[in-house]
Amino acid sequence: MIDWMHPAFIMIVGAFFVPVFKGSLKKAYLLLVPFLAFVAVVYSQHGIYWVINFLGNELIFGRVDRLSLVLGMFLL
Repeated sequence: MIDWMHPAFIMIVGAFFVPVFKGSLKKAYLLLVPFLAFVAVVYSQHGIYWVINFLGNELIFGRVDRLSLVLGMFLL
């Protein structure tokens, strides 16, 4: 099971399927993808995710704290 999904990943994957839809279904899909990313931000738990050690350094690809949640909700 995936612990955490980055909202930008949802937007990028959703963008690949935009050409598939036509007409009013496309308009609904264009509203659904950002809504799913917003839901991912709202339900994110505080913590550090996707930590990889590379050449003796820690690369952190996901850090969720109170400030990042507020900015994620505001900017999305």
